[in-house]
Amino acid sequence: MQRLLAHCQLLRLSLAPTVVADLAAGVALATAAPGAWPHLLPLVPISLLLFCGGMALNAYVDRAEDAVTRPLRPLPSGAIPPGRALACAVVGLAGAPLLAALLLPFAGGVPALAAALAATIAAYHTPLRRNGLLGPLLLGAVRGGNLLLGAVAVAGFAGGFAAALRFAGCHALYVVGASLVAHEEDRAPRIGRARLGVVLALAAVAVNALFGLELATGSSIVAAVALWQLFSLRNALLLFRAGAPGGLPLSAFAALLLSRLPLLPAAAAFAAGAGELGLLAIAMWWLVFGLVRIIPPT
Repeated sequence: MQRLLAHCQLLRLSLAPTVVADLAAGVALATAAPGAWPHLLPLVPISLLLFCGGMALNAYVDRAEDAVTRPLRPLPSGAIPPGRALACAVVGLAGAPLLAALLLPFAGGVPALAAALAATIAAYHTPLRRNGLLGPLLLGAVRGGNLLLGAVAVAGFAGGFAAALRFAGCHALYVVGASLVAHEEDRAPRIGRARLGVVLALAAVAVNALFGLELATGSSIVAAVALWQLFSLRNALLLFRAGAPGGLPLSAFAALLLSRLPLLPAAAAFAAGAGELGLLAIAMWWLVFGLVRIIPPT
């Protein structure tokens, strides 16, 4: 049981439902109609391979640093050998575009986009990620691209990008903001950069809602989700107090921002008129809260 838990922690399975929310928004925006959920079925395993492969690669690349700063993680604790983590990374990142080619060979470029996302994930785990700006931008591109994966599967490259690109941009901007906060965790924090991250994340929520209100048949639902997300992020404003972060670690602020991520695609799905996909995205948010109690993220 302990070995199984270690593998689940390695792959960050407690956070994996967030990628399903991304896909739900992409599919909803490309179809702009209810009843589109079957399009998700072949996309979920592709996206999960990318996510888990990236998490395994992250653990492998960070193993020496984690031995000092996070010794209880699966690799530095000895629960999982480094070679197994690397194998998981290779299987996930190489397997995602191959599975896309098998399941969706005629879906307007899904295999190519999956390959591009795998390459971006790999690029993030080079020294580029140490750059305080390029690292967050790469992570944002991955999560925005994951939303686009759903749209491209339904409407092809041209149609998918036309329908979902601006919402994917908001999604990416939010992740960039959260990542700017997270990048300051393991160093003497540059509070100005962390505050910029919060501003970008809050701006992404507001702009995403404005785009959604242009589309929405149920504008009140889109507005309610956006206000709910902004209200749930109110504690992030503590970073703007004098002496911040004070006694709170920056990891707490990063976790706050990332835990509310699925509400962004939920608003987009409701805006597109696909209420069941909006509810699915919210369900993925609640699922994360349940899973972290069983599989604590490390």
